[in-house]
This record gives sequence, structure tokens and C-alpha cells, in this order.
Amino acid sequence: MKYRLEMHEQFHTPLSAEHAFNYIVDFSKIDQWDHTISDAKKISHGDIGLGTQFDLRFSMGSRETPISYQITKYEPSQSAVLTGVSDRFTAIDTINIEENSDGCKVSWQAEISFSGLTALVMPLLANKVKAVGAKTIRDLNKKLDQMAASD
Repeated sequence: MKYRLEMHEQFHTPLSAEHAFNYIVDFSKIDQWDHTISDAKKISHGDIGLGTQFDLRFSMGSRETPISYQITKYEPSQSAVLTGVSDRFTAIDTINIEENSDGCKVSWQAEISFSGLTALVMPLLANKVKAVGAKTIRDLNKKLDQMAASD
């Protein structure tokens, strides 16, 4: 059995598109703004770009789940796709950034495909998962705004 969940969020920040993009796609820093991630590290060598890999530890309640993420699309300062795989789900996070006269607009789309027993219970938890995702993106917005204010 499979269950697919989609989430879409967008916001504006006064931070430049380049700075916002570079911070967001560096998933080794995701634990600075995503309260569901207890640990994050970059595991590949070199600069961040296409193919960069990250290991994350997702925490929900008392359960922790390792997730292996990889950048599968990379257009500097504009767009990236990060694909995460765990034993319970696969997540595809698409980030699009549009520069404007007073910062940038960030659009985030998450597609999460659950399998096994997790897929059975997800219909009951979907609204809670979406609420957690929306809070996470609001926290990212706050973090980017703080970065812009300190520049």
C-alpha cells in the first residue's frame, strides 16, 4: 500500500535570492529551522551542488528516522530539488526562488510517498503532518528574515 501527501508553501523574505537559496539548499543547516530534524550533516565532499548528499535524523514524538537526501536538480539561486529516502517514505522537496526588488519569493513544494504500515495510518495523520510542514516553512521564513536583518 502507498499513500502520497503534497504540501505547498510560499513566502517573501528581504534576503537576496542568492543568499536565501544557498542557505536553504544546504541541508546540513536544516536543523537550525526545522524542529523535526534532530541532526543533519553533509556527507559528500566538495561544494554544494548537483549530487550533494546529506544525512538527516527526523524526529516525530519518540521515534527517530534516518533520511538520506541528495540534490537531484540544481540551478543556482533559482531552483533545486532534494530527494530524501527513508525506510518509511520518500520525500521530494522542490524549492523555487524568484528575485524581486525587495528580496525574493520562496516557493516550497513537498511530495511525500509513504509505504507499508505508515501508508495505512497517514490518511488519519495527513492534516497534522501538513500543519507541521507549514510551521516548519514559517520557521524558515523567520530564520531568513533574521539573516536579512543582521546583514
